[in-house]
Amino acid sequence: MKTLFFVIILAATVVARANDSLSPNRQYAVRAQDVITLIDAKSGQSLLMLDHDTNGLVKVEIAWAPDSTKVGIILSAPRGSAVIGAWFDGGAWHKTIELDADSAGFTQRAEAEYGGRLVSEGRSFCAWKTASALRVQGTMKFASGRQCDYQYLLEFQPDAQRHLDAGGFEEGALVPKDFRLE
Repeated sequence: MKTLFFVIILAATVVARANDSLSPNRQYAVRAQDVITLIDAKSGQSLLMLDHDTNGLVKVEIAWAPDSTKVGIILSAPRGSAVIGAWFDGGAWHKTIELDADSAGFTQRAEAEYGGRLVSEGRSFCAWKTASALRVQGTMKFASGRQCDYQYLLEFQPDAQRHLDAGGFEEGALVPKDFRLE
């Protein structure tokens, strides 16, 4: 009976599941299942819906900032990926998305250099470089059959001018910069 009671208390202490990505301070987690949500790790309560549908995704990569106030998430599909993120402003969590338009010039330059239209790409996180920026690396494949590796810095800028899109993302707060072909 004592063992059963202890197990029940232990299970009630932390609601985060094994497949959740816990923040470094263990207060929050990103739960990736049919949907992707930011949760309170102790209660399991959903704090923010990050993605309404994970159908078609082959991988979800999550990178928490060391101070647990920001999280980057790469949503990878068979031919491409998207980057979303969330940040805590001291009172509430906000979600943001990296806009394709922010890297359009870089993509056009790579298409010109590697001979053809971009047909697929994939990316992953390297490491947090500062409290508000993390390095991203990736590979682009082109219609010519050639491919190239690239890197850039992805910076959270919550004080930037933002626009709320139809999906609830605060556009303009996640800014890619310092693109490099390798």
